[in-house]
Amino acid sequence: MAAKCGANVILSDQDEVDHTYWSKVSAVNELSVNVKQLKWCNDSKLGPIDLILASDVLYETRDFEAVLSTVATILEQNKGSKCWMSYQVRSATRSIVDLLEHWGLSARCLLKSEVGHDIMVYEITVAL
Repeated sequence: MAAKCGANVILSDQDEVDHTYWSKVSAVNELSVNVKQLKWCNDSKLGPIDLILASDVLYETRDFEAVLSTVATILEQNKGSKCWMSYQVRSATRSIVDLLEHWGLSARCLLKSEVGHDIMVYEITVAL
């Protein structure tokens, strides 16, 4: 949707990215997008970024710190940028609150599901 609206879009995944698939998707939808594999903690130079849209990146607890440290680095490199991240509460015993503070980030809830699973969309920014 962002690409359809004229945004410069980078599609990324931690796993190997299927460039052929995304090229076909882009062509069918008449979109211009960049595709890049992103390794948490190792890659943060993606170019100028205004908004990170992140979904299903906080699934395994062991990945939380790597994901949030990468987000923090990207936001620090791109002053004024934001991250909109969906987060599903899967356990009452784990949280991202301490990690947000540790990496100098703040979050506010933009949207919370009202039916079924506890899924929220947060806006994450560099803490002031």
